[in-house]
Amino acid sequence: MITDDYGIVKEVDIIHDIKKHGRNLVRWQCFPVNSAKLSYTKWKENDPQGPSDEIVDLYDYNILVKGKPLNHFYYDRRARTKFLFSLFQKVWKRLTKNQQYFCINGEPWEPEGKTQGWVWNKIQTKKGCFSIFTGDCGP
Repeated sequence: MITDDYGIVKEVDIIHDIKKHGRNLVRWQCFPVNSAKLSYTKWKENDPQGPSDEIVDLYDYNILVKGKPLNHFYYDRRARTKFLFSLFQKVWKRLTKNQQYFCINGEPWEPEGKTQGWVWNKIQTKKGCFSIFTGDCGP
């Protein structure tokens, strides 16, 4: 944990991540929900994980967290199809609705000025957890 966990992230979550990813790769941080903004860009192209002759809408999305002294920019490993992005949007809204804080873990990326970049793995609130990797929410 880099920040206070606000009673959201448990020791078992951290131990699970250390066993799966190693001690220094993944870091948890918690932020006020109202400091975060989900945004995206969309374009048409073939899905790199789908048929090469099928053109689909792809979504590159991120969560920008305004903070002091650094902002934090969390992004996915790749663009997602409309279905997967819509799923993430619904889960994000459900998990953060009426919550004061959310926690997110990710791998650090190069900082750009006053913004620290992260490739996110999972998001958690007191309502539950969502991971980009199937079965990765808890032991």
